[in-house]
Amino acid sequence: MSPAPVAPLAFVLSFFVVLLIWINHHELFAMVQGVDRALFFANGSLLLMVTFVPFPTAMLAKYIGTQAANTAVAFYCATFLVTSICHNLLFESLAHNRRRLRADVSNQEIARLRRIYRLGLLVYSVSVVVAIFGAVGGLLIAGSLWLLWATLRYQPRR
Repeated sequence: MSPAPVAPLAFVLSFFVVLLIWINHHELFAMVQGVDRALFFANGSLLLMVTFVPFPTAMLAKYIGTQAANTAVAFYCATFLVTSICHNLLFESLAHNRRRLRADVSNQEIARLRRIYRLGLLVYSVSVVVAIFGAVGGLLIAGSLWLLWATLRYQPRR
């Protein structure tokens, strides 16, 4: 595949992924009551990863049709593994001992979101390993989470 048609697709893919992160970030912060330095730093780690997303996406676009595809996809998937770690860090900085969550956020909701965030860690980890052996498989596994992130709902509703 030539680079010309892949570059616009990579841009759209990068935008879509950043959009999903932004939507989930917005929904998560609807549950927040107050901020502190720990939260700012946890949030900053996620911001770092969001700003990094275009780079592995460009590498993916550049190498997807080459012998380096597995490496490029593993790097791409690893980026989302680290992003997931940052998202988990952010969630725990809010949810641990209910530090920064509104009173109307139930313990069941906290447990549900914690399970979903940890599932993301597991799936992205698997995607990295699979990508080392097969680019398409790694992409499919990582991409499967996009449906989850696109449909994830946070409570309470505003």
